Amino acid sequence: MKVWIFTFEYAGVVKVGGLGEVPANQAKSLKDELDITIFMPSHGKKDNFQSSSNIFDLGLNFTGDFIPYEFDIHISHTKYDISLHKVEVNGINVILVSGSNEISKKILEDPRVYSPETLSGKIGLFSYAIRHYVEYLIKNRPNQLPDIVHIHDYHPFISYIAMKQELLKHDLNIPSMITFHLLTWPRKNKRFIKACGIDDTSLQIWLVNEKKKLSFGEIFELARNNEHINPSLEKICALIADVITSVSKSYLESDVIPNLGGDLIIHKSDFVWDGCDWDYNEIITEIKKNFSEEIINFTGNTDYSKISRWDMRNFLLTHKIENIPKKEPIITSEIVLKVVNSLNGVYPILQDRKVKAFNEDGPLILTSGRISHQKGIDTILESIPLVIEKVPNARFLMLLMPNEYTLDDVQTYAEFMKTYPQNLRILFGKSISIYHLAHICADLYCCPSRWEPFGITALEAMSSKIPVIATKVGGFQESIIDLNNDLEIGTGILVKKENPEELANALVSMLITSEICRLKKTNERITESELNLMAHDVFYPALRKKVLKDNLYYDKIKENCLKRVEENFRWKIVSQKLINIYNKSIKLIKNN
Repeated sequence: MKVWIFTFEYAGVVKVGGLGEVPANQAKSLKDELDITIFMPSHGKKDNFQSSSNIFDLGLNFTGDFIPYEFDIHISHTKYDISLHKVEVNGINVILVSGSNEISKKILEDPRVYSPETLSGKIGLFSYAIRHYVEYLIKNRPNQLPDIVHIHDYHPFISYIAMKQELLKHDLNIPSMITFHLLTWPRKNKRFIKACGIDDTSLQIWLVNEKKKLSFGEIFELARNNEHINPSLEKICALIADVITSVSKSYLESDVIPNLGGDLIIHKSDFVWDGCDWDYNEIITEIKKNFSEEIINFTGNTDYSKISRWDMRNFLLTHKIENIPKKEPIITSEIVLKVVNSLNGVYPILQDRKVKAFNEDGPLILTSGRISHQKGIDTILESIPLVIEKVPNARFLMLLMPNEYTLDDVQTYAEFMKTYPQNLRILFGKSISIYHLAHICADLYCCPSRWEPFGITALEAMSSKIPVIATKVGGFQESIIDLNNDLEIGTGILVKKENPEELANALVSMLITSEICRLKKTNERITESELNLMAHDVFYPALRKKVLKDNLYYDKIKENCLKRVEENFRWKIVSQKLINIYNKSIKLIKNN
């Protein structure tokens, strides 16, 4: 089976968030069973591959008229010139849509994947490229056309519409599947879509389990649903796609189906979980390889086998976070870099995006990911005074990725660091060197998202044997087993969103559970009355009773976390469902 995958992110080429991990890991898991080709804009990465000689020019150049103002680019009419280059990434063929003249390079080679200046242009030029390429294959190499096209999020979907129209001109039809990772409600008028190469050629689509033939204009109006605003591109995608999937059952039922067509699309909707292949033993080996000498010098213990997780945590918090490599934290946007560098000297922020190490070690709460209102980082920050009231030496470490849309948040978060210099450190940018180390050292991982289609970071944490405190939203409800529901197999605690008090209760409860385990394992003297006093602040009665009965219960939770991922969320496991969906879609089109 030949599968084409359209995406704007792909790990190994460029990745902004969790979306980039999904097509890359699905392809890696299924490459022995399927013939997979990835299509994506170059985002300036073509030159990176040319320097390593790992690139092949397909010898195809596509040109045509370009109307920049339709794509929010304020220059006069011009021509586009697009080329295709093939690279191999982890055994998968990736076709990079690249710019070959000034305007096309400016757009397609912009390294900022979702830059407001070039995103509309990327959508348009990518659509032109796919239409031209499909037209070329129909005339010259029809056997290279795919059996199915799998699109990730709305950005590359207009290119599939162009492809579908080109195919229908030759009485061909290739099914499509779109995966919605996160709804963002983009709205565009018909002029924009027409400028992307879409005409009013009728399309065969499935609605209410029935095949219908509608012009694009009719589909646009159906998506508008008598409203006086343009419909979201995501709803147009959902109406046209043959199969709709999301990354969790919860998000599919609560957001995707109700907002993108309801009864019109429910029959063709499904979900495929995301996964995680982090290997705990490999991470431990990597940390030993990279940091053993430093940790030995720091601790004074020459026998590395006797160095505990708490020794490594002390090393991370009181030394390493201030002494990461010179290039880190990595920020590629000059606009973001300028804002982050403006914080230099704001205590405890040092020069060049570095932060001062903590004066002392303490139980560690880790958070990572991109800065976004969705992620609810502000809820953690608001919970800090409530947590340190009960656990004064709690340490919050945040490894966060800012972008051009969240510059105000950078300033706000820095003020929280200034307010809580003994408890909070935020590293703005990619801190690659300590990312795995921070996961192994952390006592808890916190995901306070306002909404979360799936949440791969929770799987990464559980793969590292870290219990997770997360909000009761989206995919977290399917990946995390709440200790309040099952103490035997629980992996964390789920709380209400936007509720700092409830979040603080969960964080304090798990920090105390962890600290009691540490005290017992390190043979520190602690009386039964002292244990009872500590456990008094465990908010949940059943958990409090369990911890007092089994002081090492925290270790049980850690093992539950890893077991949960290994048995349910490895990419090889979750990706198998895709093959069934692909086959079902192809059969549907062939039989109709």
